[in-house]
Order: sequence, then C-alpha cells, then structure tokens
Amino acid sequence: MDRSVTVSSTPASRTQLTEIELKQAFDDAKRYARKSRSAATWRAYQSDWRQFEAWCVKLNLEALPATPETVSMFVASQAAAGLNPSTSSRRLCAIRLVHLGAGHASPHNALKVTEVMRGIRRDWAQPPEKKAAAVDDDIKRMADTVDSETAKGLRDRALLLFGFAGAFRRSELVALNVEDLVERDEGYKVTIRQSKTDQQGKGQVIAILRQTDSPYCPVQALKDWLTVAEIKNGALFRRMFVHDTIGKQRLSAQSVALVVKEYARRAGLDWQRYAGHSLRSGYLTSAANKRASIFKMADQSRHKSLDVLRQYVREEDLFVDHSAEQLLKPAAARAVNVAAAPVSPDVKTTTLHLHLLVENNSKFVRGKGKSLRNIEDYILPRYSARRTSDCDYEVTFKHTDEADLEEQVVALAVEMEREADLRHGYVDCDIWNEKTENSYL
Repeated sequence: MDRSVTVSSTPASRTQLTEIELKQAFDDAKRYARKSRSAATWRAYQSDWRQFEAWCVKLNLEALPATPETVSMFVASQAAAGLNPSTSSRRLCAIRLVHLGAGHASPHNALKVTEVMRGIRRDWAQPPEKKAAAVDDDIKRMADTVDSETAKGLRDRALLLFGFAGAFRRSELVALNVEDLVERDEGYKVTIRQSKTDQQGKGQVIAILRQTDSPYCPVQALKDWLTVAEIKNGALFRRMFVHDTIGKQRLSAQSVALVVKEYARRAGLDWQRYAGHSLRSGYLTSAANKRASIFKMADQSRHKSLDVLRQYVREEDLFVDHSAEQLLKPAAARAVNVAAAPVSPDVKTTTLHLHLLVENNSKFVRGKGKSLRNIEDYILPRYSARRTSDCDYEVTFKHTDEADLEEQVVALAVEMEREADLRHGYVDCDIWNEKTENSYL
C-alpha cells in the first residue's frame, strides 16, 4: 500500500504565498532604501520637508505636488530670514526626494528655482564659518585638565587623544568597536567600517602610533579607558551616568562636540570656537605645520581629493619664505638679516640638479599639467627649489651625512611619483650633483 502523501497547492494558497513574498520584498526594498543615506541625513531631510510643508500650509499653498513658483518663493523666504545657502540646497534635496517618492516630477531644478538659488548664493557671499582646529598643543592642554581618577575622565582623555591621532570624524570615532582594533608593537591598526567618503562600507584602515615616551600617548590612553571600563567587545566609547557609572550605549556624535568644548573651556581656550571636527582639523593643521607629507596626511585622513588637504598646507605656509620678509625694514636691520645664521656643524646643505618630466599614462588622460603644478606648488618648495629651465630645477637638501641625503632624495622622488599617479600619470626624473657628477636615482 502506497503510504506517500501528496500535498496539492491550491490557487488560494499560492495567492497567499505570493502576497507574503511581495510584502517581504517590499519591506526589504524599503530597508535597503533607508540605508542609501545615513540616519542623520534622513533626519535632516524629514525636518526640511516639515519646514517646507508648514510654510505651504501657512500661505495656503500646495506642498505636494509643489509648483516651481512655490519652491522658489520658499527658498527666497528662507534666505531673507538669514538661512545659509547650503541649508537651502539641502531642503531642495528633501523636496526632490518627497516628490519623486510620491510619483511626481520634482520642481527643485526648474529654471525659476535655480535662478533664485544662484542669486541667493551671490548675495550671501560669506566664507563658511570654520570651527577652530584643536592643534597638538591645544589637545595636550585639554588632556592636562582631565580628572584621570574617574572613569569618565579616562574616557574623555582617550577620546581626545585617540580622536586627534586618528584624524577621525566624530561619527567615525563613536562608531568604533573593540573588534575594529588590532594591536601591534607600533600601535593600533584601526578599521573604519564606514565613513563619509566610504558610504558603501568597503572599510579603510589607518594606524595610531604608540608614543612610548609621551604622557599623551593615544594608545595608552585608550588602553587605560578600556581597562577601567572592562570593555572587551562592542562600542569603544560609551555613555556615562551618575556616580561614574559606565553604560552600554554607544556615545553619540553630538557628545564628542560637547566633550571637546568642555575641555577647551577648562584649558582656557575660546570653547565656543571648538567642536567635534576640531580633532580632525587639528591633526591635519598640526601635521601641515610639521611639514608632513601631504600623501601621508591623506593616508590618515582618508580624503579622496588632495584639494581640501592643500588648504591646510597652504594656510600653514602663508608666512613661510614670505615675499615681504625683507621689505619695510630699516637698512641696519636688513643688513643684519642678510647675514645668515651659521648652520649647525652637524647639518650640511647640498644643492642638487633635478630634471623632471611628468607624462600621462595614455592619450585618454589629461592630468600631467595639474600634477606638475601641484609638484611645483606643494612639494618642491619644501626643498627651496628654483626653476632654471622648462624641465630643470635646483633643489636644496639639509642633511647630516650622505645616507641621509640619499634617503631624502628618494623620498622626494616617491612623493612626486605619487602625485602623478593620482592623476593617472608618471614621473621621469633624474637628480644629480653637478659638482661631483654623482647621480642619486
């Protein structure tokens, strides 16, 4: 006797199954769509749409769908109230998303709207307000005011020193987990799983150096916090409660700004000028001041473009070798200054000849001109370079011995090669001493 049982699928059961699958697929699509932007961005868009909707209700205008006239009047009224053009642009993004989501054509890029926005930007004409950079000395002053006898103090000290050393954005800093750290003899390797320039979460790895002889070592500061907090996994920086109680909840990005402001105030700094971004900008400003390689700075800050980083370098170099250095001085003072201070006997100065060609990798790229300008503007000035012809320069090195000189020459060549490589080009160069005819490359 055949005891097998056959289960038939009726049209009703198939329909019910299809509805369940459709609902699941719809929920999945909504979930992934939400992940297309950060939670902070969605919150901002929701607030922006509520602002627009309330304005429309007040004037008895249709918000959805809105006409180009309505949107242009809205952004104009916002500008008249003193709103920053960048905020108005974000509100236009929110209006666009809501319209497209509702199946309507978006009025955000209509000619009437774009012309009004262009006028708003021209009329605004104000440089963006920048928060102060918490440079190396500022961070040390802040750290000195921390009460290291409390868990909160150890957390805040670690946050300041580790956040500065990693050039972290505040959102990146609070998103770190213990699992993102790998300790090495030299310090920590830190994996940043997602960031402003890595929205898809491919991951970026940076290094936090151990400063063994310094009381401001970021690695030791973090270890002290993790030890007292007994944190073995999960969020690195956590909320604190009364009686110095350590919570399990992750610290918010806004809390980073509050910590920075609090310790800037304690250190006697103008605390209102500081914010969470001060840690990141402070690291870059300090590195530029110490003449760090712009490529090494980019490795740490993870900037996709060097243009932003060059602002830090340019600002720190404004007074270096200034063209007015020998101007508007009395004759006696000029005579004194012309006589250069004697160079330390341990340091030698050697001028070498550089022959430099920058070429594109193929006929389909056009980056060599920009690469050459960047090399001349940002790399060669550190070597007091003087251009002698189209492809030739004199570059000056201060060194202790021949090995040190060769190391600096190679570092210069590598830095120029990296600049060209960023724009799909390459460098062909030779560096030699015309007196000794010794070639270094």
